[in-house]
Amino acid sequence: MGALEWCEKALAGNKLRPDYHYLHATILQEQDRWVEATAALKCAIYLDPEFALAHFSLGNIARQQLRVEEAERHYANALKLLAAFQPE
Repeated sequence: MGALEWCEKALAGNKLRPDYHYLHATILQEQDRWVEATAALKCAIYLDPEFALAHFSLGNIARQQLRVEEAERHYANALKLLAAFQPE
């Protein structure tokens, strides 16, 4: 069983874990399945709106598809969330 199958199995057992959706998106991105990866990242953000890495990843996908304004919006969201963290 490959990584995608294991991740989908984990998601089937617990769809409320944003980190599982993020991992799913990462695997899908590696397979050039951008639409599905985007949907998985949006699920992660729906479950945890402060998941900065998911916002950043959506920005990367938009940038790769030359959707500059959308990418900038996602990056701005990630930066805003990260600004709340302490440097350490």
